[in-house]
Amino acid sequence: MESPLFIPQRKMNRYLLMFCLISLFCHAQKKTVNNTSYKEWERLSSYNISNDGKWVYYETSNPSSGSEYTLLNFNGEVVKRIQGIRSPQFSEDSAYLIYTCHNDSVGIFRMKDRSSTYLHGINNYKLINRNNKPFLFYNKAGELFVYDLYHFKHKSYGKADKYFVDPKNNYVITYSKAGLRLARFNEKKDQIIYDDECSNIVLSADGSKIAFFAGKNTDRRIFVYNTVNNTLYKVVSNFSQGIKEKFELANISLSFNEANDGIFFNVIYRDSVGKDANLICASVDVWSYKDLFIQPNQKFLLDEARNRTYTCFTFLARPEKVIQLEDVELTVELRMNRYVVVRNRTNEHEEFYNKVQKRHYVIINLLTGEREEVPDIPSRSGDIINLSNPKSDKFLVIHNLTTGAVFSFQLSSKTIISITDKDHTFTNGVKWFSLEDDVILTDGYDLWKVDLHGKVKNKNITNGFGAKNRIKLRPISGFGSMLDARNALLIALNDDSKTNGFWKLNDGLDPIKLCMDSCLYYWTIVPHDGETFPLIQARDRKIYLVTKQTASHSPNLFISNNLRSFRQLSHVQPENKFNWLKSELLTWTLDDGSRWKGILYKPENFDSSKKYPVIFHFYQSKSDELNFYMRPALSGGSLSIPWYVSNGYLVFVPDIKPDFSKGKITEHLMNVFPSAVRYLGSENWVDKTKIGLQGHSFGGYETNLLIANCSLFAAAQSSAGISNVVSDYGDIRFGDESLNYYYEKGQGNLGTTPWDNPDVFVKSSVIFKANKITTPLLLQHNQSDGNLFRQGVEMFSALRRLKKPVWMLQYDYHEHVIDFQHSNQAALDFTVRQQQFFDHYLKDKPAPLWMVEGIPAKYKGIKSGLQLDSLNRIP
Repeated sequence: MESPLFIPQRKMNRYLLMFCLISLFCHAQKKTVNNTSYKEWERLSSYNISNDGKWVYYETSNPSSGSEYTLLNFNGEVVKRIQGIRSPQFSEDSAYLIYTCHNDSVGIFRMKDRSSTYLHGINNYKLINRNNKPFLFYNKAGELFVYDLYHFKHKSYGKADKYFVDPKNNYVITYSKAGLRLARFNEKKDQIIYDDECSNIVLSADGSKIAFFAGKNTDRRIFVYNTVNNTLYKVVSNFSQGIKEKFELANISLSFNEANDGIFFNVIYRDSVGKDANLICASVDVWSYKDLFIQPNQKFLLDEARNRTYTCFTFLARPEKVIQLEDVELTVELRMNRYVVVRNRTNEHEEFYNKVQKRHYVIINLLTGEREEVPDIPSRSGDIINLSNPKSDKFLVIHNLTTGAVFSFQLSSKTIISITDKDHTFTNGVKWFSLEDDVILTDGYDLWKVDLHGKVKNKNITNGFGAKNRIKLRPISGFGSMLDARNALLIALNDDSKTNGFWKLNDGLDPIKLCMDSCLYYWTIVPHDGETFPLIQARDRKIYLVTKQTASHSPNLFISNNLRSFRQLSHVQPENKFNWLKSELLTWTLDDGSRWKGILYKPENFDSSKKYPVIFHFYQSKSDELNFYMRPALSGGSLSIPWYVSNGYLVFVPDIKPDFSKGKITEHLMNVFPSAVRYLGSENWVDKTKIGLQGHSFGGYETNLLIANCSLFAAAQSSAGISNVVSDYGDIRFGDESLNYYYEKGQGNLGTTPWDNPDVFVKSSVIFKANKITTPLLLQHNQSDGNLFRQGVEMFSALRRLKKPVWMLQYDYHEHVIDFQHSNQAALDFTVRQQQFFDHYLKDKPAPLWMVEGIPAKYKGIKSGLQLDSLNRIP
């Protein structure tokens, strides 16, 4: 008799065969991603943890069925699932979960006995904590109530159109037609603050003061009520000293300063200009070389300029005396505690060549109104300057993001000090203040403590560990003061492997690793699909919520008490039903000997015995996104990588340097792409004759440049890209601004003008090599995209004149991106046509009729041309 623990080889083989057949069958049943898959795609949307760390909720959603919230305990046990709600929040004592229902009700879930209570007909509510107990304020039928969650009691505060609860939870302000009233929680009688109409009511952070507008038009005034001594006084009117001529109070939001002893408010400029008696023609635009902004840009900004408001400040100890911080010539650059930095209004994109546009900074003392000009900042024309300050108000930190140089301006001595040593620059631009006389900066890999006095040598507080190991280290905002050298949490990304994880500072020694894994927990420059998945810690315990994702696995929620080990809470996995994708980081050698990176996306059912078409998709450096999860989506001009990979393509995303040498974009592309094609083409599973290109915006320009300089690609699709930098240099874009800056200093990065170096512009313009193009091209340019539509027309016209295979798609009412949030019909149409184009050239499928026959203008909106050509004609 056979032992039950022993399986003979013949049976083992049979079991293995059955297992393989079942696995193949199950895998064969997986669907491919289609153009409607996104409608049912489940996702993790939001999450939070109670203050005591014992309760967690998370939200999952999809476009078709909406959201569902799941409430769990610390052990991961599901306590409740709720649909049709929004804005859940835990009470401060962690005993309740409160949420809004879609039928104007408020739900209250009690953790202790897992019971639910509902308050119906609620307009809005606010949850507060008083004496360690939760209270719920809510407005119902124009009346304000407070509900005691512990004793199940309701109390009315009378009629209230609006209400405001003191930040310290000592009183509530109600406003109705009867006026503004204050009710203290420990007193029965209300106090009347103001018995007439008022607006823009705001409470100070310490609850000691209430500010509001009263009166109308020229009689508008700002009042402040002191809740400590119960006094009301007027602080500003249109006639207050310091408000400049032709300015009057603007009835928009008020705000207290950090010390709660002053108010920021706004004025608006009223200027009436009579019609010139000598006016002959009202329809003429007069362009002048002395204009601060060119005429089209002025028109674009006109509505904003007409409605612009200007910041003022009043110190409450000196009512009726105003410091007007802004006017038509000055704008606020930075608010400090007792100071404000203002600068002259300039056209920032012309500062680099026009000395008249040079920025000048002035520091204004909010207590005295005294003004002190900041000395000229050491910089070159066109450098990007960033200002910031520690809370101490002792210094102004000046960061030249272009050169990486950092300076401090000491307010007491009025001097600028260089605090950058000769060996390190800080171009990253991220900074955290620690001690009031220090700032924390990053050089890309490591963190440095820099003395704002410039007397103490800069200290590498991560001990050079980042640079030595090519690991980029960043503090996580809100997790450990940089003063606490042993506990401040860091997030890290390995520049070579793209592993991601958490570390701790170690008092100037090498940081301590908590975890470092082949996934994406969090990294600040990775887009997270337009959302952030932050690290969250319970207020009262070291219990953390964090998400984990890879290209193959949807973001899910995990809980941890040490950021070393994690327990999974959510199980969102829509990709399991589909032939999904996996990502690989590839590294190869460029023609100049440099080592380079890119991401290769393969289908889940990848078979190395087959040959696959490849689409190169690119913009700038993307390899940090190796473990970023992409959901299926319609295309707004780019490439839906999940669709293409699921449907039998490989997609390769090589890094493109955003800081290529000036005027060398073509050389950079030709250094990267031919070597990448050779590298991928050496694999037996790549069909070297079926390699395509796709890019949008700057990626569209790069696509155009590549097909004009090589014939390696079987098809290319370029969306909203440039084709002629000669004509584009003198054109307008980005709110009808001149493009001089874009090409000389910005993303175009030619570093010169067409009259100084015409060869650079010609070399960087596709139009002058149109006759060299052999790659079939599909363009997508929308007429509402301004001059980029004209760029598309130039490209199309040149190739059409040369009888090259080219098509262009134009979608009415859409601009730089096809806005499928607004209307998904255009996005679906473009997505399908792009797919048909690549299917024809890279998979040898029949061409659609729109490629073979076109669609005459008279049939626009009538014929689609999406049917495949039954005669299999060459388009």
